[in-house]
Amino acid sequence: MNMKINEFFMVIPKDSFDITSAVNSMYDMGSWEEIKNKVSSKLFNVFVGMDMIGVWQGDGWGCIFEGADTLPYIPQAIDLFGTSKMKKAFLSVFELYQDIMTFCNGNVRLYDIMDFLTSTRSYNPDYTPDNEDLKKYTKGEHAKLSQRYHKRLNALEELPDNNAIWGNETPNNGYESILKYIRENYDV
Repeated sequence: MNMKINEFFMVIPKDSFDITSAVNSMYDMGSWEEIKNKVSSKLFNVFVGMDMIGVWQGDGWGCIFEGADTLPYIPQAIDLFGTSKMKKAFLSVFELYQDIMTFCNGNVRLYDIMDFLTSTRSYNPDYTPDNEDLKKYTKGEHAKLSQRYHKRLNALEELPDNNAIWGNETPNNGYESILKYIRENYDV
């Protein structure tokens, strides 16, 4: 049986400090997939939400898109701990990743896509993707994709909802939605 929230947290956490160190210990359980298989879906949601908010607070949405292991879980975490505006903006950026995956028949790592979208040949003429399928994009196509990526990412970064919900100056340093979720699902 997978570990539940009330088995992981012996008492309901009172603040962000109570949950941060505990959730950080989950990384010792293995890869994201291994953690997902060892804990309940509700506890996994707490883990993903904590990671998402922590990464956002540190480096913003761009850094979240660098997390290949976490990307598939972010939309559900936004449903639980964010807003519909955030999710819509996130998915508009993530759609570019999915389009490139389709173009490359799934034969591309998310890290390669991130490099491809953030590095354009117009800024760095020596840039050449490592992935053979990514090399099939023309310089112009690559530039357009990169421009779309940056425009969409900037729109996501500039959402007022980000700071209103997850900012360090909000209750429990941005983790109030996580604490509320834990309280609501503690005995479930």
